[in-house]
Amino acid sequence: MIRLSTGFRNALCASSPIVPLMNGGTILLYGGTMPDSPDNPPATTLLGQITTDGLTFTPNEVPTPSGLQVAWVSPGYVIMNGHWVLRGVANGTATWFRWCWRNVDSQLSSQYFPRLDGTIGEVLRMSNPVMTTSRVSAIEAFVLYFPIGG
Repeated sequence: MIRLSTGFRNALCASSPIVPLMNGGTILLYGGTMPDSPDNPPATTLLGQITTDGLTFTPNEVPTPSGLQVAWVSPGYVIMNGHWVLRGVANGTATWFRWCWRNVDSQLSSQYFPRLDGTIGEVLRMSNPVMTTSRVSAIEAFVLYFPIGG
């Protein structure tokens, strides 16, 4: 399951395809229950963060070396591009993720920030969802699929 924030949906409708909009962003991992909408703040502790090569993420208007890169593959797939590395920041079991754009995102309630929330295992694939403060591991796959209407 994936959920798009109001800001993400508005950007897709207005002028920003997913790849240019989200290139250079980061993915945050959480445990517990996903919020009803990506417009809402997480109600659980941040367990980990995914960046390129595990570098410290620095929000910026232009992609930085730490920002995640994605590629578009027809028909309707967005996939990871490069070496995505997870760094644990707390102990717990990750159950969902939030993909954030490359600019600053307060993680507070907002209809402005482009965010995509999803469950671990479906779009973001990793064999072990258990996080520790010392965990550093490569991400197996990120495959976001937009199905043809039906």
